[in-house]
Amino acid sequence: MRRRLSPLVCTLIAIASVVAIPVVFVAGAAYGIESQEWDPVHSTYFYDERPGGGFVVIGALLACVALAALAFAAGNAALNGRRASRVPG
Repeated sequence: MRRRLSPLVCTLIAIASVVAIPVVFVAGAAYGIESQEWDPVHSTYFYDERPGGGFVVIGALLACVALAALAFAAGNAALNGRRASRVPG
């Protein structure tokens, strides 16, 4: 027999997932996006790119999609759990 999570736990998982989405996206973008640095020899700015930055951004986007799917599934389970608890039986 499978044990179901309570509606409160599902709601908390959904809220935590929704809050984590922008955190994961900003963290991935902060590492993956190139930044300007000053070059004193040539008296100009140049773009400095971190190694694997593109992969980090893609990974962050995929993690955001997974978190959004988790938030949707947990929210849906919380709603179904609340509906099931109201039905006498």
